[in-house]
Amino acid sequence: MFSIVAIFIACLGLYGLTAFNISQRVKEIGIRKVLGASVSSIVMLFHKRLIYLTVIAFVLATPIAYYFTAQWLERFAYGKDGLEYLSFCRDCYIDRCKRSGISTVYSRGSGESGGEFEK
Repeated sequence: MFSIVAIFIACLGLYGLTAFNISQRVKEIGIRKVLGASVSSIVMLFHKRLIYLTVIAFVLATPIAYYFTAQWLERFAYGKDGLEYLSFCRDCYIDRCKRSGISTVYSRGSGESGGEFEK
């Protein structure tokens, strides 16, 4: 239960950071839209920064999570002898890709037309 709350708070932080960045760059978005930028290019402008921060967090958190997971597995009577670091990183990366793939599909669903920006 604690991990769900922690992940939820982290997602709120990323959402708040993105909302703050968008509110600070409203004029830039308007100018880009007037000059003919597509919605997907504007969305990617903000996704690049968010992905960059997420990759840094992943690189910093993976060794810490590996250490605590390995310590936790050693406490079991019939637990695993060791946890391979590369397979742990691979599994975390695959999980992250699966989760970010959902948001990529939804962001592409808006299309190139601009939707509400054209009104």
